[in-house]
This record gives sequence, C-alpha cells and structure tokens, in this order.
Amino acid sequence: MLNKKIIKVGYSPLGKNDYQYNVVAIANENFKSWHNTYLFCLMKDKSVILLDQSKNANPVMVKVVKDKKLNKDFSKIYTEK
Repeated sequence: MLNKKIIKVGYSPLGKNDYQYNVVAIANENFKSWHNTYLFCLMKDKSVILLDQSKNANPVMVKVVKDKKLNKDFSKIYTEK
C-alpha cells in the first residue's frame, strides 16, 4: 500500500511495464528490530524509489523516498542505460 491505496508492484528486471511499479533492483538493510527495503522502480518510464520499513506487516506499507541525492543517482543510472 502507498498512501493508503493498494498498488501493484512486481519484479521486472528489464523495466517492462508489467506492473504499476516495476521493480528493477532491491536493496535491503537489516537492523535488530526493523529493516529498510528499497525498491528501485520504474513507473511509466520514470524512476521512483519506494521504501518498506514494515515489520511483518500485511499489507506491506511503502512510502516514496524523498532523499534528493538517492533519487538523482537512481535517475542518472536509469537514463544512462
């Protein structure tokens, strides 16, 4: 869920538009009591990074990453493909 709305997220390593958010890469940080899972996505050919910090949540709640440098770096990688 994103902003209290159900979204369709799926792994699409080539970035094809099979889902609403097409995950091309995943990065995970595990801590003792929580985790940060970054989903590097393409949405209508635009780069978007989603973050899951849930702990065994159902449904999984994600938010859009606001980190300007991280977004800029991912966008740069995507546009240089």
